[in-house]
Amino acid sequence: MSPAAAWDGRDYQARFDALAASGADVHGEVRFLLAFSPSSVLDAGCGTGRVAVELDRRGIEVVGVDVDPSMLATARLRGPSIRFEEADLAGE
Repeated sequence: MSPAAAWDGRDYQARFDALAASGADVHGEVRFLLAFSPSSVLDAGCGTGRVAVELDRRGIEVVGVDVDPSMLATARLRGPSIRFEEADLAGE
């Protein structure tokens, strides 16, 4: 994603919050991962930390990585004890 096409982390998270409030299941990825009984997870492309925060809440060590500073700012607010790194995992 080019810097000009950056996301707004607050708006993005607000959409998921609204979905969760309406009763939508927003933690399918977490249930999938739990089936493997991980002790740690790298959340690549973590966005606002939706998955990372839920994994942390369940006692799993997690590191989130994303290229977008706005998404990471929201993630850090939502999961202050979680390590979030800004990096482009595609190497571009």
